[in-house]
Amino acid sequence: MSADVTTLPYITVQPDFASVLSDARDGVIGQEDFWVSCYAEGKPSVHGKVRADRGGLAARDGVGFARDGESSTTFMAACPALDIPSTLVRIPRQKLGADGSPAITAFDVHETENGVPRVAVADASGAIAVHDSSSPSPLKTKLPRDTTASALRFFPSGAVLLCATSTYELRVLSASPAEFGATPRTLKGHRRAVTDVGMRDRGRTVLSCGKDGTLRQWDVSEGAQLGFSTSTESAPILKMAVNDAEGKAWLALGDGALEAHDLSSRTMIGGTALPGAALHAVALDAPRHRVAAGARDGVVRLWDARALGRPVLSWRRNGACVEDLVFDLSDGTLCAAMEDGLAYRARVDEASISVIEELVGPDCDPLRGVRVTAGGAVWTAADDGLVRKY
Repeated sequence: MSADVTTLPYITVQPDFASVLSDARDGVIGQEDFWVSCYAEGKPSVHGKVRADRGGLAARDGVGFARDGESSTTFMAACPALDIPSTLVRIPRQKLGADGSPAITAFDVHETENGVPRVAVADASGAIAVHDSSSPSPLKTKLPRDTTASALRFFPSGAVLLCATSTYELRVLSASPAEFGATPRTLKGHRRAVTDVGMRDRGRTVLSCGKDGTLRQWDVSEGAQLGFSTSTESAPILKMAVNDAEGKAWLALGDGALEAHDLSSRTMIGGTALPGAALHAVALDAPRHRVAAGARDGVVRLWDARALGRPVLSWRRNGACVEDLVFDLSDGTLCAAMEDGLAYRARVDEASISVIEELVGPDCDPLRGVRVTAGGAVWTAADDGLVRKY
Protein backbone atom coordinates (compact mmCIF):
# COMPACT_ATOMS: atom_id res chain seq x y z
CA MET A 1 0.00 0.00 0.00
CA SER A 2 1.33 3.43 -0.96
CA ALA A 3 2.60 5.48 1.97
CA ASP A 4 0.38 8.43 0.99
CA VAL A 5 -2.83 6.46 1.58
CA THR A 6 -4.49 7.36 4.89
CA THR A 7 -6.18 4.47 6.69
CA LEU A 8 -9.31 5.61 8.47
CA PRO A 9 -10.72 4.03 11.64
CA TYR A 10 -14.33 2.97 11.44
CA ILE A 11 -17.33 1.80 13.44
CA THR A 12 -19.64 -1.14 12.73
CA VAL A 13 -22.87 -1.92 14.55
CA GLN A 14 -24.92 -5.11 14.72
CA PRO A 15 -27.09 -4.81 11.57
CA ASP A 16 -30.36 -5.72 13.30
CA PHE A 17 -29.85 -3.56 16.38
CA ALA A 18 -32.97 -1.56 15.50
CA SER A 19 -35.01 -4.70 16.15
CA VAL A 20 -33.35 -5.06 19.55
CA LEU A 21 -34.32 -1.49 20.39
CA SER A 22 -37.88 -2.03 19.23
CA ASP A 23 -38.27 -5.19 21.31
CA ALA A 24 -36.87 -3.43 24.38
CA ARG A 25 -39.11 -0.38 23.90
CA ASP A 26 -42.24 -2.51 23.47
CA GLY A 27 -41.45 -4.72 26.45
CA VAL A 28 -41.07 -7.87 24.32
CA ILE A 29 -37.79 -8.41 26.14
CA GLY A 30 -36.60 -7.08 29.45
CA GLN A 31 -33.14 -6.21 28.18
CA GLU A 32 -30.77 -7.31 25.46
CA ASP A 33 -27.28 -6.50 24.22
CA PHE A 34 -26.11 -5.64 20.72
CA TRP A 35 -22.51 -5.24 19.61
CA VAL A 36 -20.53 -2.23 18.42
CA SER A 37 -17.10 -2.96 16.91
CA CYS A 38 -14.41 -0.39 16.10
CA TYR A 39 -11.26 -0.76 14.03
CA ALA A 40 -8.08 1.22 13.43
CA GLU A 41 -4.93 0.17 11.62
CA GLY A 42 -2.10 -0.88 13.90
CA LYS A 43 -4.26 -1.03 17.01
CA PRO A 44 -6.27 -3.81 18.66
CA SER A 45 -9.90 -3.66 17.61
CA VAL A 46 -12.48 -2.75 20.24
CA HIS A 47 -15.62 -4.85 20.57
CA GLY A 48 -18.12 -3.23 22.87
CA LYS A 49 -21.65 -3.96 23.95
CA VAL A 50 -24.72 -1.78 24.35
CA ARG A 51 -27.50 -2.86 26.66
CA ALA A 52 -31.00 -1.85 25.57
CA ASP A 53 -33.98 -1.83 27.91
CA ARG A 54 -37.07 0.30 28.42
CA GLY A 55 -34.96 2.82 30.32
CA GLY A 56 -32.63 3.52 27.40
CA LEU A 57 -29.13 2.52 26.26
CA ALA A 58 -26.00 1.76 28.28
CA ALA A 59 -22.71 1.26 26.41
CA ARG A 60 -19.67 -0.52 27.85
CA ASP A 61 -16.38 -2.25 26.99
CA GLY A 62 -14.74 0.79 25.40
CA VAL A 63 -17.47 2.18 23.17
CA GLY A 64 -19.91 5.03 23.48
CA PHE A 65 -23.39 4.77 22.01
CA ALA A 66 -26.48 6.94 22.51
CA ARG A 67 -29.52 8.22 20.69
CA ASP A 68 -29.17 11.39 18.66
CA GLY A 69 -31.71 13.46 20.54
CA GLU A 70 -35.22 12.07 20.14
CA SER A 71 -34.58 10.53 16.72
CA SER A 72 -35.52 6.91 16.16
CA THR A 73 -33.16 6.44 13.21
CA THR A 74 -29.97 8.29 14.18
CA PHE A 75 -27.49 7.56 16.96
CA MET A 76 -24.04 8.71 18.07
CA ALA A 77 -21.15 6.27 18.50
CA ALA A 78 -17.54 6.77 19.61
CA CYS A 79 -14.42 4.85 20.62
CA PRO A 80 -11.88 6.91 22.62
CA ALA A 81 -9.18 4.20 22.57
CA LEU A 82 -9.04 4.35 18.77
CA ASP A 83 -9.46 8.13 18.61
CA ILE A 84 -12.83 7.79 16.90
CA PRO A 85 -14.87 10.87 17.82
CA SER A 86 -18.62 10.88 18.27
CA THR A 87 -19.95 9.90 14.86
CA LEU A 88 -23.48 9.81 13.51
CA VAL A 89 -24.85 6.29 12.94
CA ARG A 90 -27.96 5.94 10.78
CA ILE A 91 -30.40 3.11 10.27
CA PRO A 92 -32.77 3.04 7.27
CA ARG A 93 -35.94 5.08 7.37
CA GLN A 94 -37.41 2.92 4.60
CA LYS A 95 -36.73 -0.41 2.90
CA LEU A 96 -37.91 -1.52 -0.53
CA GLY A 97 -38.02 -5.21 -1.43
CA ALA A 98 -38.46 -8.36 0.58
CA ASP A 99 -36.14 -10.69 2.45
CA GLY A 100 -34.97 -13.43 0.11
CA SER A 101 -35.29 -11.28 -3.03
CA PRO A 102 -32.73 -11.87 -5.81
CA ALA A 103 -29.56 -9.80 -5.65
CA ILE A 104 -29.86 -6.30 -7.09
CA THR A 105 -27.77 -5.84 -10.23
CA ALA A 106 -28.59 -2.17 -10.93
CA PHE A 107 -30.70 0.65 -9.51
CA ASP A 108 -31.37 4.37 -9.81
CA VAL A 109 -33.40 7.03 -8.00
CA HIS A 110 -35.23 9.95 -9.59
CA GLU A 111 -36.75 12.76 -7.54
CA THR A 112 -39.72 14.50 -9.15
CA GLU A 113 -40.27 18.25 -9.07
CA ASN A 114 -42.54 17.68 -6.06
CA GLY A 115 -39.75 15.85 -4.23
CA VAL A 116 -41.35 12.42 -4.68
CA PRO A 117 -38.76 9.68 -5.32
CA ARG A 118 -39.08 7.01 -8.00
CA VAL A 119 -36.76 4.05 -7.45
CA ALA A 120 -35.87 1.67 -10.29
CA VAL A 121 -34.47 -1.73 -9.34
CA ALA A 122 -33.14 -4.55 -11.54
CA ASP A 123 -32.34 -7.94 -10.07
CA ALA A 124 -30.54 -11.16 -10.92
CA SER A 125 -33.74 -12.79 -12.23
CA GLY A 126 -33.99 -10.20 -15.02
CA ALA A 127 -36.90 -8.37 -13.40
CA ILE A 128 -37.11 -4.58 -13.39
CA ALA A 129 -39.39 -2.73 -10.99
CA VAL A 130 -40.13 0.93 -10.30
CA HIS A 131 -41.29 1.88 -6.82
CA ASP A 132 -43.34 5.05 -6.60
CA SER A 133 -44.95 6.29 -3.40
CA SER A 134 -48.01 7.35 -5.40
CA SER A 135 -48.66 3.70 -6.36
CA PRO A 136 -49.62 0.97 -3.86
CA SER A 137 -47.44 -1.63 -5.59
CA PRO A 138 -44.35 -1.40 -7.81
CA LEU A 139 -44.55 -1.41 -11.59
CA LYS A 140 -42.87 -4.55 -12.94
CA THR A 141 -41.51 -5.92 -16.19
CA LYS A 142 -38.96 -8.54 -17.18
CA LEU A 143 -36.13 -8.59 -19.67
CA PRO A 144 -35.92 -11.40 -22.22
CA ARG A 145 -34.94 -14.83 -20.96
CA ASP A 146 -31.40 -15.18 -19.55
CA THR A 147 -30.94 -11.39 -19.70
CA THR A 148 -30.16 -9.15 -16.73
CA ALA A 149 -29.53 -5.43 -16.34
CA SER A 150 -26.02 -4.17 -15.58
CA ALA A 151 -26.92 -0.46 -15.33
CA LEU A 152 -30.04 1.69 -15.02
CA ARG A 153 -30.61 5.43 -15.36
CA PHE A 154 -33.77 7.49 -15.36
CA PHE A 155 -34.11 10.03 -18.13
CA PRO A 156 -34.59 13.55 -16.73
CA SER A 157 -38.36 13.28 -17.13
CA GLY A 158 -38.47 10.27 -14.80
CA ALA A 159 -40.87 8.57 -17.26
CA VAL A 160 -38.24 6.61 -19.21
CA LEU A 161 -35.36 4.34 -18.22
CA LEU A 162 -32.07 3.60 -19.94
CA CYS A 163 -31.08 0.00 -19.29
CA ALA A 164 -27.81 -1.76 -20.15
CA THR A 165 -28.19 -5.52 -20.48
CA SER A 166 -26.01 -8.60 -20.19
CA THR A 167 -26.47 -9.13 -23.93
CA TYR A 168 -24.41 -5.97 -24.61
CA GLU A 169 -27.45 -3.91 -25.60
CA LEU A 170 -28.96 -0.65 -24.41
CA ARG A 171 -32.73 -0.63 -24.04
CA VAL A 172 -34.86 2.49 -23.71
CA LEU A 173 -37.77 1.42 -21.50
CA SER A 174 -41.00 3.21 -20.68
CA ALA A 175 -41.34 3.80 -16.94
CA SER A 176 -44.85 5.27 -17.13
CA PRO A 177 -47.70 3.25 -15.61
CA ALA A 178 -49.69 3.05 -18.84
CA GLU A 179 -46.98 1.30 -20.87
CA PHE A 180 -44.38 0.20 -18.37
CA GLY A 181 -41.61 -1.87 -19.95
CA ALA A 182 -42.38 -0.92 -23.56
CA THR A 183 -39.11 -0.71 -25.52
CA PRO A 184 -39.20 1.89 -28.31
CA ARG A 185 -35.42 1.73 -28.85
CA THR A 186 -32.72 -0.93 -28.65
CA LEU A 187 -29.13 0.22 -29.25
CA LYS A 188 -26.43 -2.24 -30.28
CA GLY A 189 -22.71 -1.84 -30.76
CA HIS A 190 -20.73 -2.96 -27.71
CA ARG A 191 -18.71 -6.14 -28.11
CA ARG A 192 -18.39 -6.91 -24.42
CA ALA A 193 -20.39 -6.22 -21.26
CA VAL A 194 -21.85 -2.73 -20.84
CA THR A 195 -20.91 -1.47 -17.38
CA ASP A 196 -22.43 2.02 -17.06
CA VAL A 197 -24.68 4.51 -18.81
CA GLY A 198 -25.15 8.28 -18.77
CA MET A 199 -26.89 11.14 -20.57
CA ARG A 200 -26.43 14.48 -22.27
CA ASP A 201 -28.75 17.17 -23.59
CA ARG A 202 -31.57 16.14 -21.24
CA GLY A 203 -31.51 12.63 -22.62
CA ARG A 204 -31.41 13.37 -26.32
CA THR A 205 -27.96 11.80 -26.35
CA VAL A 206 -27.11 8.80 -24.18
CA LEU A 207 -23.71 7.41 -23.26
CA SER A 208 -22.52 3.91 -22.52
CA CYS A 209 -19.20 2.36 -21.58
CA GLY A 210 -18.06 -1.21 -21.32
CA LYS A 211 -15.44 -3.86 -20.94
CA ASP A 212 -14.61 -3.51 -24.64
CA GLY A 213 -12.83 -0.27 -23.67
CA THR A 214 -15.22 2.02 -25.55
CA LEU A 215 -17.24 5.06 -24.52
CA ARG A 216 -20.11 5.30 -27.01
CA GLN A 217 -22.60 8.08 -27.75
CA TRP A 218 -26.05 7.46 -29.17
CA ASP A 219 -28.82 9.56 -30.73
CA VAL A 220 -31.95 8.30 -29.00
CA SER A 221 -34.50 9.65 -31.47
CA GLU A 222 -32.66 8.09 -34.43
CA GLY A 223 -31.59 4.96 -32.58
CA ALA A 224 -28.12 5.38 -34.04
CA GLN A 225 -24.57 5.52 -32.72
CA LEU A 226 -22.92 8.93 -33.07
CA GLY A 227 -19.39 7.71 -32.45
CA PHE A 228 -17.07 6.46 -29.75
CA SER A 229 -13.75 6.95 -28.04
CA THR A 230 -11.46 4.24 -26.70
CA SER A 231 -9.56 3.97 -23.46
CA THR A 232 -5.77 3.64 -23.56
CA GLU A 233 -4.89 0.16 -24.77
CA SER A 234 -8.63 -0.60 -24.74
CA ALA A 235 -8.59 -1.13 -20.97
CA PRO A 236 -12.05 -2.11 -19.67
CA ILE A 237 -14.14 0.87 -18.59
CA LEU A 238 -15.97 -0.08 -15.39
CA LYS A 239 -17.73 3.19 -14.47
CA MET A 240 -18.03 6.76 -15.70
CA ALA A 241 -19.01 10.21 -14.49
CA VAL A 242 -20.31 12.81 -16.95
CA ASN A 243 -20.23 16.61 -16.91
CA ASP A 244 -22.78 17.57 -19.56
CA ALA A 245 -22.10 21.31 -19.23
CA GLU A 246 -18.41 20.88 -20.05
CA GLY A 247 -18.86 17.97 -22.45
CA LYS A 248 -16.49 15.69 -20.55
CA ALA A 249 -16.54 12.21 -19.07
CA TRP A 250 -14.25 10.64 -16.49
CA LEU A 251 -13.66 6.93 -16.97
CA ALA A 252 -12.71 4.43 -14.24
CA LEU A 253 -10.58 1.73 -15.87
CA GLY A 254 -9.92 -1.88 -15.10
CA ASP A 255 -6.15 -1.27 -15.08
CA GLY A 256 -6.49 1.24 -12.23
CA ALA A 257 -6.15 4.42 -14.29
CA LEU A 258 -8.62 7.31 -14.48
CA GLU A 259 -9.07 9.06 -17.82
CA ALA A 260 -10.88 12.24 -18.88
CA HIS A 261 -12.45 12.24 -22.36
CA ASP A 262 -13.81 15.13 -24.41
CA LEU A 263 -17.24 14.12 -25.69
CA SER A 264 -17.22 16.42 -28.72
CA SER A 265 -13.86 15.40 -30.16
CA ARG A 266 -14.15 11.87 -28.71
CA THR A 267 -10.56 11.94 -27.51
CA MET A 268 -8.75 11.48 -24.22
CA ILE A 269 -7.70 14.83 -22.73
CA GLY A 270 -6.13 13.71 -19.47
CA GLY A 271 -5.28 10.71 -17.37
CA THR A 272 -3.60 9.48 -14.24
CA ALA A 273 -0.35 7.58 -14.00
CA LEU A 274 -1.55 5.23 -11.27
CA PRO A 275 -2.25 1.84 -12.85
CA GLY A 276 -2.96 -0.78 -10.24
CA ALA A 277 -6.11 -2.13 -8.64
CA ALA A 278 -9.15 -1.85 -10.92
CA LEU A 279 -11.32 1.24 -10.39
CA HIS A 280 -14.92 0.17 -9.72
CA ALA A 281 -16.39 3.58 -8.89
CA VAL A 282 -16.09 7.22 -9.94
CA ALA A 283 -17.98 10.34 -8.82
CA LEU A 284 -17.86 13.95 -9.97
CA ASP A 285 -18.38 17.12 -7.93
CA ALA A 286 -18.51 19.57 -10.82
CA PRO A 287 -19.22 22.75 -8.79
CA ARG A 288 -16.05 22.18 -6.75
CA HIS A 289 -13.96 20.74 -9.62
CA ARG A 290 -13.35 17.43 -7.89
CA VAL A 291 -13.47 13.83 -9.04
CA ALA A 292 -13.11 10.75 -6.82
CA ALA A 293 -12.49 7.13 -7.79
CA GLY A 294 -12.68 3.96 -5.72
CA ALA A 295 -10.67 0.80 -6.32
CA ARG A 296 -10.91 -2.93 -5.91
CA ASP A 297 -8.41 -2.79 -3.01
CA GLY A 298 -10.57 -0.34 -1.03
CA VAL A 299 -8.60 2.83 -1.80
CA VAL A 300 -10.46 6.04 -2.69
CA ARG A 301 -8.54 8.87 -4.37
CA LEU A 302 -9.55 12.47 -4.89
CA TRP A 303 -8.29 14.61 -7.80
CA ASP A 304 -8.68 18.13 -9.10
CA ALA A 305 -10.97 17.42 -12.07
CA ARG A 306 -9.32 20.16 -14.12
CA ALA A 307 -5.89 18.55 -14.14
CA LEU A 308 -5.61 14.85 -13.45
CA GLY A 309 -2.23 13.95 -12.08
CA ARG A 310 -1.21 13.14 -8.57
CA PRO A 311 -4.29 12.80 -6.33
CA VAL A 312 -4.76 15.48 -3.72
CA LEU A 313 -6.01 12.95 -1.17
CA SER A 314 -6.06 9.14 -0.84
CA TRP A 315 -7.62 6.95 1.84
CA ARG A 316 -9.10 3.57 2.65
CA ARG A 317 -10.84 1.91 5.58
CA ASN A 318 -10.10 -1.74 4.88
CA GLY A 319 -9.49 -3.91 1.83
CA ALA A 320 -13.13 -4.19 0.73
CA CYS A 321 -13.84 -3.09 -2.85
CA VAL A 322 -15.37 0.35 -3.33
CA GLU A 323 -18.50 -0.53 -5.31
CA ASP A 324 -19.94 2.96 -5.83
CA LEU A 325 -19.37 6.61 -4.95
CA VAL A 326 -21.55 9.71 -5.17
CA PHE A 327 -21.09 13.33 -4.12
CA ASP A 328 -23.88 15.21 -2.39
CA LEU A 329 -23.64 18.39 -4.45
CA SER A 330 -25.45 20.43 -1.81
CA ASP A 331 -22.57 20.22 0.66
CA GLY A 332 -19.73 18.42 -1.16
CA THR A 333 -19.75 15.37 1.10
CA LEU A 334 -18.98 11.99 -0.44
CA CYS A 335 -20.99 8.79 0.08
CA ALA A 336 -19.38 5.39 -0.47
CA ALA A 337 -20.91 1.92 -0.86
CA MET A 338 -18.61 -0.98 -0.05
CA GLU A 339 -18.42 -4.66 -0.91
CA ASP A 340 -18.40 -5.59 2.79
CA GLY A 341 -21.91 -4.17 3.19
CA LEU A 342 -20.78 -0.96 4.88
CA ALA A 343 -21.60 2.55 3.68
CA TYR A 344 -20.43 5.90 4.94
CA ARG A 345 -20.53 9.63 4.27
CA ALA A 346 -17.33 11.66 4.52
CA ARG A 347 -16.37 15.31 4.48
CA VAL A 348 -13.38 15.74 2.16
CA ASP A 349 -11.19 18.62 1.09
CA GLU A 350 -7.70 18.96 -0.30
CA ALA A 351 -6.10 18.52 3.10
CA SER A 352 -8.23 16.11 5.10
CA ILE A 353 -11.03 13.58 5.26
CA SER A 354 -13.38 12.79 8.14
CA VAL A 355 -16.18 10.24 8.28
CA ILE A 356 -19.32 12.00 9.51
CA GLU A 357 -21.92 9.23 9.09
CA GLU A 358 -21.92 5.44 9.27
CA LEU A 359 -24.89 3.86 7.48
CA VAL A 360 -25.97 0.55 9.02
CA GLY A 361 -27.47 -1.80 6.46
CA PRO A 362 -27.12 -5.42 5.30
CA ASP A 363 -25.41 -8.16 7.26
CA CYS A 364 -22.20 -8.42 5.19
CA ASP A 365 -24.10 -8.53 1.87
CA PRO A 366 -22.24 -6.41 -0.67
CA LEU A 367 -23.62 -2.99 -1.52
CA ARG A 368 -23.75 -2.39 -5.28
CA GLY A 369 -24.91 1.19 -5.55
CA VAL A 370 -25.51 4.47 -3.75
CA ARG A 371 -27.51 7.58 -4.72
CA VAL A 372 -28.17 10.93 -3.05
CA THR A 373 -31.31 12.91 -3.88
CA ALA A 374 -31.68 16.68 -3.85
CA GLY A 375 -33.47 16.47 -0.52
CA GLY A 376 -30.40 14.90 1.08
CA ALA A 377 -31.66 11.33 1.36
CA VAL A 378 -29.11 8.57 0.78
CA TRP A 379 -30.23 5.36 -0.98
CA THR A 380 -28.27 2.10 -1.18
CA ALA A 381 -28.87 -1.21 -2.98
CA ALA A 382 -27.46 -4.55 -1.87
CA ASP A 383 -27.09 -8.20 -2.75
CA ASP A 384 -29.73 -9.06 -0.15
CA GLY A 385 -32.28 -7.66 -2.59
CA LEU A 386 -33.17 -4.60 -0.53
CA VAL A 387 -32.98 -0.88 -1.29
CA ARG A 388 -32.52 1.25 1.83
CA LYS A 389 -33.30 4.92 2.32
CA TYR A 390 -31.45 6.93 5.02
